[in-house]
Amino acid sequence: MRHMLILTGFLAACSGAETGTTTGAGTGGGGTTPGAFAAILGDISARQADFDAFASGSGAFTAPNDLPESGTATYSGLVSLSDGSGYALAGSVDVIADWDCCEVTGRVYDIVTQDDESLRGELDITHGEIDMTGDPNVAPIVRADVIGTLSSDAGAHVSDEFDPLLLEGNFVGPTYDWFQGTIAGPITAPDGTHDVTGDLLGER
Repeated sequence: MRHMLILTGFLAACSGAETGTTTGAGTGGGGTTPGAFAAILGDISARQADFDAFASGSGAFTAPNDLPESGTATYSGLVSLSDGSGYALAGSVDVIADWDCCEVTGRVYDIVTQDDESLRGELDITHGEIDMTGDPNVAPIVRADVIGTLSSDAGAHVSDEFDPLLLEGNFVGPTYDWFQGTIAGPITAPDGTHDVTGDLLGER
């Protein structure tokens, strides 16, 4: 059974969004860079094409007993989040699998809003577990919290540790070359709380 992640709905929802026109400080977060959000969506589309090409030949979820028993692997990629009503974020993600401990950590960083504003800080992927007895075709074998505070001139965007974003996903391919997952839950932003959902793809 093959599984392919489709980002078409998110990309379509965001492609017509109004982008910012104000420029500001760049490195380290903060400020607005026109076209920054659209550029990340373009990178996501390219990453999706790479994954689709891989999945067409080797896209089955990796069974837990085919995963290593020791060492680590880092899956670097991109993530997009949206509430479907005008609030959206996109950025980079690192998912780090620790095969010895059957744990997952990582971070979401270099995050840009739908209005092209770069947010300072990052979100931590924490409390992550790999279910070595699970069936990835029934339920995701990776679950983790995504928590932290992102700051902007307008205020903070927070995933609270008591009601965090939830990351779920699976490794993909006979040699676990990709990680495919989702992130969903509430983010408290300067204009209120948004229930977001989105997709991530990472490659080792």
